[in-house]
Amino acid sequence: MDKNTTSEQLRGLIETLYPDFVDNDVVVLQFNVVRRLQPWTDASTLQQRALACPPSLVELRKMCQIMIAVPVTSAECERTFSKLALIKNKLRTSCGLERLEKLLFRSVETD
Repeated sequence: MDKNTTSEQLRGLIETLYPDFVDNDVVVLQFNVVRRLQPWTDASTLQQRALACPPSLVELRKMCQIMIAVPVTSAECERTFSKLALIKNKLRTSCGLERLEKLLFRSVETD
């Protein structure tokens, strides 16, 4: 999302990724307003643009916050399940849940 993003591109993005979270038409209207503001166009990251949005543009701010919070890939989650498969093998089938959580946390966080 930058000043060169068209309304149609933004509308397609919202319909594809966030149809139930924000009002499509309101976000497009608010985006057309905010792209003319100097602090917003000077911002280089999405987080800076979210902070540069005026508080009255609620839907646009909400969409920026969702975009910042949602991970781009699920690779980290998949890695965690792979580690779990390595840790919980036939030798550790009787391992308690608390110990298993600690082993998994230690394994994931040390990489």
